[in-house]
Amino acid sequence: MTDEEEKVICDFYAKEFPDTMPFDDISVKLDTLDSHPHIQPLRCIFCDNLVFALTEGFVKYDDASLVAYDGSLLKLVYENIEKLDKDNYFFWAFYYYLKKQYKKCKDNIHKVCSDRLKQGVLNMKSLFWNIFVIIIRSIRQILIQFRGI
Repeated sequence: MTDEEEKVICDFYAKEFPDTMPFDDISVKLDTLDSHPHIQPLRCIFCDNLVFALTEGFVKYDDASLVAYDGSLLKLVYENIEKLDKDNYFFWAFYYYLKKQYKKCKDNIHKVCSDRLKQGVLNMKSLFWNIFVIIIRSIRQILIQFRGI
């Protein structure tokens, strides 16, 4: 995808799904756009926002954590990641991690890293790798604390 295509998709998302729109409404509207030629990138933007809201809520214990606690935000995360293509490895790794399917999570993390290596974005000394591992470990600790496991 070119930078110009990405900008068009981001502008479309910002126009159609304003920041004030509830996540439930965004999810429903995305379902109506299922035949849109850019549904996957649009849903990826939404999943980015969901994952951010979910993890931020666990860290800050604010209103988002209350929504997450009753399961509605987590349900939206599951439902929308399930609608993504399987080559969205990061989201599938996150999904499998939350579902405690650690082998599948690890497989998807390897696929993310492999893709990054092929793109020349990642090398073994890359800061990205360190950040990725720290994020996964942090999410695990946050979830353990939140769930009282």
